Amino acid sequence: MNTQHILKREVNLKALNKKILKKTIFQVSLTLCLIILISGLLFLGAQIAFNTDTPFIAVPSRSMTISNEGADKVIDPFGQTLQKGDLLIIQGIPPQELKTDYPNSDIIAYHNPANPNEKIIHRILTKTEINGTIYFFTKGDGNTQYKWPNPVDPAYFDQWFNSSDNAPQGAISQELVEGKVIIRIPWIGGVALFLGDTVGDFADESIITVIFLATIMLPILLLINLFYDARKRFFVEQ
Repeated sequence: MNTQHILKREVNLKALNKKILKKTIFQVSLTLCLIILISGLLFLGAQIAFNTDTPFIAVPSRSMTISNEGADKVIDPFGQTLQKGDLLIIQGIPPQELKTDYPNSDIIAYHNPANPNEKIIHRILTKTEINGTIYFFTKGDGNTQYKWPNPVDPAYFDQWFNSSDNAPQGAISQELVEGKVIIRIPWIGGVALFLGDTVGDFADESIITVIFLATIMLPILLLINLFYDARKRFFVEQ
């Protein structure tokens, strides 16, 4: 192989590498834009499909965790209790249809009465109705010595403060309920929680959707791109 041919091949490789770098930057940028767009559409679609403003929630604590659950329960998407870092799918339904037959009652997502920006994920223990409004009494499955599915002393129900004189103290009004948990996806929510701890409070649960899609789509795109570029380099070097 003569020197001229070697120099020509090196020039071709440099040009190809530069072209590949530009293409990769463009593809990654385009993919990120598509992920954001698709995530926004998916989030809006999920709000409509699941009939709630909050279709996705990451579990931020262990209040719903039963410590003696086996590994099969930890990864069961329809498991009866939750783990920190789970990504939950929430279904909005009429409050009168929520199951209150503890220990087989629904796990619900609702707003903290004292801090409406904070969402709580606890299980319904019982309910009462006053002047046409349903109030739910709740508790985390792993909280206090009365762990699920054992009977719970009413003194250990969640004690939420209600400013209304008509509302029973400690209960949650139906207006604060976003919906019930229908599916849990283990670990995915942990990414959202990590970023929340790193850069501050999460402003919008749609970010979780972006993370979920990015986790799936970006590695696939990069692998395809690397395979395609490796083939091109192989033929240029021949």
